[in-house]
Amino acid sequence: MTVELERENRTFRKQLVITASPRARATVNSPLLRFVRDYADLLSKYEIHATNGTGLVISGTGLFTPNDLKLHNGGVNGGVAELAAIVARGECDAAILFLDPADPWSDSVENRALRRVCIRRKVRLLSTYSAAVQWANFEADINSIGNSVGDAVDWRPLNWSEGRSNVTASKQYEALPVEHRTLALIAHDEMKREMVDFVNANLDVITRHERIITTGTTGWLLKLIFASNSRQAEMLATIEARGEVARARIRKVCSDLLTDSNTKQRKNAALRNLLQAIRNELHLTTNDEFVQKVMPLPSGPEGGDVLLAVEVLFNRCHAIVFLHDPMSPHPHETDIRLLERTSQLPDIYAACVSDRLSAERWAEGVRTELSGNWQKESLSDRLRLKFGLVDVVLVNQESDVCSEPLGTALARACAGYLNQKLIDLVSDASIQEPSEQIRIGVTWGWGTRQVVLEAVAMETERLLRPPARSLMKSVIWSPAIGTIAQKVNNREAASTAQQLKQFFGGEASGSLGSAFDAGDVLLPSDTIIAVDDLLNANFVLATASCWNESNGLYQAAGENRDLLPSINSVAVACVSGVFLDSNGIEVSPKCKIVGMSLEQFRQIAAKGSVLLMSGGEDRRIALLAALRAGIASVLVTTSQTASWLLRQEFVPYAP
Repeated sequence: MTVELERENRTFRKQLVITASPRARATVNSPLLRFVRDYADLLSKYEIHATNGTGLVISGTGLFTPNDLKLHNGGVNGGVAELAAIVARGECDAAILFLDPADPWSDSVENRALRRVCIRRKVRLLSTYSAAVQWANFEADINSIGNSVGDAVDWRPLNWSEGRSNVTASKQYEALPVEHRTLALIAHDEMKREMVDFVNANLDVITRHERIITTGTTGWLLKLIFASNSRQAEMLATIEARGEVARARIRKVCSDLLTDSNTKQRKNAALRNLLQAIRNELHLTTNDEFVQKVMPLPSGPEGGDVLLAVEVLFNRCHAIVFLHDPMSPHPHETDIRLLERTSQLPDIYAACVSDRLSAERWAEGVRTELSGNWQKESLSDRLRLKFGLVDVVLVNQESDVCSEPLGTALARACAGYLNQKLIDLVSDASIQEPSEQIRIGVTWGWGTRQVVLEAVAMETERLLRPPARSLMKSVIWSPAIGTIAQKVNNREAASTAQQLKQFFGGEASGSLGSAFDAGDVLLPSDTIIAVDDLLNANFVLATASCWNESNGLYQAAGENRDLLPSINSVAVACVSGVFLDSNGIEVSPKCKIVGMSLEQFRQIAAKGSVLLMSGGEDRRIALLAALRAGIASVLVTTSQTASWLLRQEFVPYAP
């Protein structure tokens, strides 16, 4: 029975898979484009499956409709694995693989796995332009229409169920409970006894998973030896129906599991007797619930590893116990490496262990989780969840009392994050034109100035590699508040912006003038424009401090202090001239502060682009007020302050 494909008589478009390395598709006369243009009429009769980069080049010719072309992930992001799975399932007639030897990607594990599975599944592999032309002229079915799916394989077992993804529709990671997870079990022949021992010792953990998917031989072995006698009889009949090759394969594996004498006699023994001998020798416990959940895919050499890799790619497999034998050659080594590579892709959340010790420790971790004694989320995860933050950076210090060492540690962590953010911004492919600017807002205070000093120190210590100055030409460092002090003060936002420009490169916009606007004088138009421009900031660096007599801004304001909220008011926090009470509600000063408003902070934070640095016992109330006000998206703080924040009530502001 085939679950995936309807095999009744009907017409369908045959499928063709195509991928090309970057150099093989880069120019107008590249092999890919020449072939596509010359044989567009033939190709349009197929349903074409292509990796994303290749597919966009094909669609860009204007010769195909959206119905002709199905785009998969990029090759490096699992797209070739998807194509290999189509081949492994016998769903396509041919695979076109245009490679340029000068491309490092040409000899990738992914492409080698695709070639191997094509050969194994007897799918026509066209790896040169001339071979593709010959296929198009003499071999391709011009009608490309049929009444059967050809050599499609029943790759899904009868008890197949669709796995749950641990990534939400919004592409956020979701920690599924064990009962909703999928576990993959794979073992090379030399490691199958280890796998049996592992399963036997950890049935309590393994059986709690919703699905257990395996490659063919491993799966059938586990089903047979852990099944009750009545269930085993049913499966033995299934094995018999699979043919002599399948029976011989299972019999050999079962014989190899036994270690005592009379091996030859056992090899010739009935399979049922071999299974009973294994149970006796290994002291196995039967468990029909486990047996029912096991879903064997085709064997590894028949494409099982490739099919499993696709489950991993779409986050439908959450843990892989792959007992790999590194000392024995394997004919499908490329498929094995493809599976391992897929589990290592970004945004793939699948635990993968490859040895018995690691597997046992993984099982113990799941057992602890099931007992309720395991904290699923890290301290950072819980902060992100509670306060709606994009990212959290926690600094570990013995003391959480505000001090110079603590401030330095926070600034150093902030410098590291800012540096990586700059690298991301200036390398963003969306920023193509020199006219497109990257604006970084900089607030007032000791903390932001210290970030510059720590960046310099980290570069000196070879701990930090800033982006190349040539990449920084489009970056503008902008003060987020006007001048506070009446005398020269290196904490001014404009001064810090200049220092950041000197270290990282780019440009620095000028001062906004005085931060204090009593309302009797109109602000210069360029100042108004500069403040408005801050709303378009790509990123803002800010600090939160308590509003009291020791506040640096209060001390620097001099005779302008009377224009600010009084120390005895309800204000508890100051973020670059924005004053907040303990609930995150703005406290208005007696004058207009020239700089970013609370609403601007909120709008930029909503885009995930306000980094707020604050920590220490003395600043906790201020930090909580800032979080309640919704003016942070990335937080740099201490572990102790993070724990305190989690114990506080949080009511986000209502936009």
